[in-house]
Amino acid sequence: MAPSLQKAVLYTEYADEHGDEAACAHFKIKHESLSRYRRQIAEKKSNAECREYQAIFDKCAPKQWTDHPKLYGDWLVLNDIHLPFINIRLLDKALQVAEILKLKQLAILGDLVDFESVSKFDFGGEQFDLMEELFIARDYLKEMEKRFDRIVFIRGNHDERAIKTLKKIKHILETNLKATEYAAYQAILGINVSDTPWHQYKHFFESDKVEVSNHAKCEFEDKYIGLHPSSYSRNPPTTEKAFAHKYHRHIIGTHAHMTGLGFDMSADYIALQLGGMVDKDLIFYKNMRETTHPDWMPAFGWIYNKQLGYYIDHPDLMQIFDYVELGRKISKGE
Repeated sequence: MAPSLQKAVLYTEYADEHGDEAACAHFKIKHESLSRYRRQIAEKKSNAECREYQAIFDKCAPKQWTDHPKLYGDWLVLNDIHLPFINIRLLDKALQVAEILKLKQLAILGDLVDFESVSKFDFGGEQFDLMEELFIARDYLKEMEKRFDRIVFIRGNHDERAIKTLKKIKHILETNLKATEYAAYQAILGINVSDTPWHQYKHFFESDKVEVSNHAKCEFEDKYIGLHPSSYSRNPPTTEKAFAHKYHRHIIGTHAHMTGLGFDMSADYIALQLGGMVDKDLIFYKNMRETTHPDWMPAFGWIYNKQLGYYIDHPDLMQIFDYVELGRKISKGE
């Protein structure tokens, strides 16, 4: 034991037995010094206990959730696709933009699949089962691989539906099924059913060109943050402004299926609610439940030359296609 700590123990033990006044008089120290010695001993004890706890946690080594995707270059940015209920006409427009700007990378900001079959809104709208939705989504990604060199998609709340369901299935398989049935399920999905449900989901979709992230966030060019947040506002881009203030980055927000462009209070950071790629007329709970929620807005975006662009599907807005057509007319002298 260090001499200073020995002294602290001696003084505090004497004080505990004879009282603080007696200890201060006997050792000719101030009350402040005695209090400091007590804190020193308490800190030493706390550190020792922490080291014992640390030995326990070192064995399990929890993961640090800080490795969200950091993306560079030019990207087509889609979100809230909700397969198989995608707006095909809007997808055509998005692919036209990718062709015009020569975008060879595709980012999907959550909710690739609707997973209606495992929705909490179970009022009779089921058209596809979980397996069908999974394979439809994988076929869609394979089609996109023909057009893009790299595809990255992050987690949305609808993706979480599937992961939670896979977790339940995994529990049933592990507790009730025979080994042959277990192997058959693995063969159908083409994934290792001993993996965690998240990794099952990830491995089902990933390929040489497709990367799946368990984060609800990604960054573009260290300037823009694409989010599929748990929170959203009915007054876009209120939530995105809050995130811009939080991260001091331009924000591309999703989840709410609405659109709105604004800036944080400093006017330094863009706050964009991006809308979505889903066809609202195909969504059961959108059409069969009555709410005061604002209507959904078809839209998508892109990162080109480190700048953010986006398309809102509204007939009275002049958009990128109109500028391209105008340029053609001007070049022809029309």
